[in-house]
Amino acid sequence: IAFGSDPGCLDPSVTSSGFTSAFKLAARVTSVRF
Repeated sequence: IAFGSDPGCLDPSVTSSGFTSAFKLAARVTSVRF
């Protein structure tokens, strides 16, 4: 997973909505892989 769960590791230019979408996608991929 390329996205960290800690917002502090994200680029400030990333919007919260964009992070939410990415996080949901990452969580979905994780649930499929594991």
